[in-house]
Amino acid sequence: MTANARIANVVFLAMPLLILKAAVLCTLAVAHGASPRWRLPFRLLCHGIADRCLTIEGTPMPICARCTGIYVGMLAALIAFALIAPLQRMVMPNVVAVLLIVPLALDAVSQAVGVRSSTNPVRLITGLMAGCSVLWAMSRVDRRIGVGPHGVRPVALEDTAGDQPTANQGGEGRNSVHD
Repeated sequence: MTANARIANVVFLAMPLLILKAAVLCTLAVAHGASPRWRLPFRLLCHGIADRCLTIEGTPMPICARCTGIYVGMLAALIAFALIAPLQRMVMPNVVAVLLIVPLALDAVSQAVGVRSSTNPVRLITGLMAGCSVLWAMSRVDRRIGVGPHGVRPVALEDTAGDQPTANQGGEGRNSVHD
C-alpha cells in the first residue's frame, strides 16, 4: 500500500471515529450537567431530533440513530478493509453498494411522506448497511489515486510502448511517468 493510500485510509478511518467519540462524550457531558448547547455543533452533521436519537444514561445523543449507524458502518467497513487482505483486492460491484444504500433510502422516504413511522433500531440497521457501502468507495479511491492491490502502482501505457532505452534506465534520476 502506498503512502497516498495509507493517508486516505487514515483520514477515512479518523472521520467516523472522531465523530462517534465526540458524540458519546457530548452525550455523557450533557447527562452529567453540561449545557445542552454542546449539542449544537453536531447540527452541522445531523438534525439531532431527540426522538430519533439513541440515548446514553437517558440523554439523547446529538446525532440520530441513522447517522450513528452510518458512522459505525463506515468504521466497521474500513477496519475490515484494512485488516482483511482479500477485501483489499476486491472491487465491490456498484450494484452491491447501491443495494446497501436502498434500505436507508426507502426507510427515510417512506417516513418523510408519512407512509410509515420508522424506529430507531430500523434507522440504526439501515445506517449500518449504508455505512458499510464505504468499502465500495474505498476500493474505488485506492484505484483512482493510482494504487492497485497491495499498493502496486498500475503500469502506464507509455512504460510498455517499446524496447527503446531511456536516459533514466541506468538508475540516474527518476522516470517522469511516475513522478
